[in-house]
Amino acid sequence: MTKLYHKVSRFLVRRRVNRRREKILKWAMTLQPGDIINDCTSFNVRILDIDYDIRQTGRGWYIVNVDFKVTPYGGWCSLIHCGVIPAWSREKVEREWLAWAEQTLKGEYLAEWYGSDKAAFDAERERISKKVDVLKNGGHITNELGMILKEYCSYPESYKE
Repeated sequence: MTKLYHKVSRFLVRRRVNRRREKILKWAMTLQPGDIINDCTSFNVRILDIDYDIRQTGRGWYIVNVDFKVTPYGGWCSLIHCGVIPAWSREKVEREWLAWAEQTLKGEYLAEWYGSDKAAFDAERERISKKVDVLKNGGHITNELGMILKEYCSYPESYKE
């Protein structure tokens, strides 16, 4: 799919899809299954399938969003709602994740998220601390492509290679 709209006035599309979103949509429409992107998990993922969110109007249509089915978990990520971006290098993925993890461990975010569930809070804190220790000791939690390794993922039972 290469067009953003068909049999619809570009003025109608412009009212519903701003220029920034149009640029992002056009980039997403160049992607194919097998390509690698960075999704809302902050790790790179491989695209398995692509689904276009199309709005019908009169006899025409226009695209407002793109959803990607991705590995390693097999879930769906939305271009607009999840903030899918081009893939980062392994170093940048790990550096950005480490900065987030250190801030999360220092702050009250986890405590607010887990509330009164002390066991889940402790388990999550332990899981994050384990990854932080690996990165600080010169190890890696991602492969060469910046994709999370199975032993460090949050949901190993649903991990697909």
